[in-house]
This record gives sequence, C-alpha cells and structure tokens, in this order.
Amino acid sequence: MKIVVLSFDQLSLHWLGCYGNLWLPTPNFDLIATQSTIFDRCYVETVNPEVTSHAWWDGSFRSLTGKSPDKASLFDLLNDFPVEVNLLAEGAAEDHRVPFLSEHHWNQIGEGDEGALVALIDAGVETIRQSATAGDSLLWLKGIGESSFEIPAIAWIEQVAEEEGLEPTEEMLTEWLVIMSQPELFAQLEIDQQQDLLEIFGAARIREIDEQVGRVWREIQSRS
Repeated sequence: MKIVVLSFDQLSLHWLGCYGNLWLPTPNFDLIATQSTIFDRCYVETVNPEVTSHAWWDGSFRSLTGKSPDKASLFDLLNDFPVEVNLLAEGAAEDHRVPFLSEHHWNQIGEGDEGALVALIDAGVETIRQSATAGDSLLWLKGIGESSFEIPAIAWIEQVAEEEGLEPTEEMLTEWLVIMSQPELFAQLEIDQQQDLLEIFGAARIREIDEQVGRVWREIQSRS
C-alpha cells in the first residue's frame, strides 16, 4: 500500500470550487474531490482510539488526560514495520502555524528558485518516482497554505488581476509586492484598497497551490 498525504496549515474551503466557490477556478482540487475525501477533518482523527487525540496533524500520541505526547509517534511505529516513511515540510519549522512535534522526522524543504511550495512539490514528486517499485510507503507533504507570508508567484498575481479587469503594469506589480511584504505600508492603504489586494493575492496563492496539487495528483495517477 502506498499513501500520499498533502496537508496545509490553513486552506479556507470557501476558496475551492468543489465547496461552492463560483469565482475562482480550482480544477485540480475539484478533480481530486470527485475521487476521494481529503478536505474535511473527519479522517484518521484517532490513529489509536485508546490513547490518542488529534494525532493526525503531527503524528504524536497523547494520553487521554491531555498531557504532552508520552508515547511513540506514529512514524516511530511505522518505522518498526517495513514501511518507507518520507515526511517533507514546506520551508522551516517556525514558519508553520500547526507545529510538528516530531521535528526529527521531518525534512524541511527550503526555498527553491520558484519558492518553498514548488520546492516541496518537486521533492514530493521525486519521492513518488523513487518509491514506485518499493513496498509499503507513506509520503506526507506538509504545506503552509494560503494564510502565510508566502507571496505567490508574480505570474499568478498578474493573471488574477487581469481576470478582474485590471491591466497591471510591471511597475504596479512591483509596488504591490513591496506593499504586501511590508505590513506598515499595507496598513497605510484605505480599507477598500487593502481588501482588493488581499483578494488578488489570496486568489493568486490558491491558484498556485491548486497547480502544485495537480502536479502531485498527476504523478500519482501515472503510477497507478
């Protein structure tokens, strides 16, 4: 059995077409939604019902008293069996709102030429290819999601802006990038200007995430 988990610290469902969004196209999320249940927190809620509570986010077992993890992690247990485990995280641990308590298990994928998300997916796709002929395996790709300080690729920002009827120049795009990377400048904008930029950058980030999700899905499908 081969399992691929792709999780994000935060990914608002209202952005996704399969959850009713009629404005923003998310074809890859929509495609996966027709073939699996992946978005709701209703799966693997308790890996071991006797001693766990919400273990699926970080793989660490907690006692029913709510104390800190005092059992072997899920990944330790899998390693005791012939299961190949690869845990890849986008960027550095401190960038994640949802911590992973078993940090020694995770390979933190830093910035690539096209950003940390693309670097994470590159590593994930390569791992899928390398494990194609292996036995049982778990690949977990832990992304930051849409609410991070990650700035989407400028091509996606430009595309979303054009779809909204704007004609962004290179100078305008550069100005937007500077504003969105410096909170003190963003705070000086009028409320409606802030909302417009948040909408454009948020939509661009979702489109970027959707494209990368599609890369993972296509690689999985090519191996099935």
